[in-house]
Amino acid sequence: MESGNGNGGARAACLRQLSTAMRRNTELRAWVANGYFDMITPFFDAEITFARYGIPQERVAMTYYQAGHMMYLNDGALDALAADLRAFYAGRLEDQRPD
Repeated sequence: MESGNGNGGARAACLRQLSTAMRRNTELRAWVANGYFDMITPFFDAEITFARYGIPQERVAMTYYQAGHMMYLNDGALDALAADLRAFYAGRLEDQRPD
């Protein structure tokens, strides 16, 4: 799956490695921060890509922000992102994917 910026091969290699690492280390977790208005990464691409590579979904937290690709430039999104980062490190971050 190629993204618009032409780095699909590198992304695929990275996700294969992440998948292998998460299967070997059952404590390893991943967090994916998504901007609703991201004009670089298509919306819902992360969910599809993470499912495609066999990454254990129960150990992946997806969060969403009212911002674009660089959500940290939006003050409200930055505050939410920082709170979610603290929750991720503490092991309390909840997955926000819609059912």
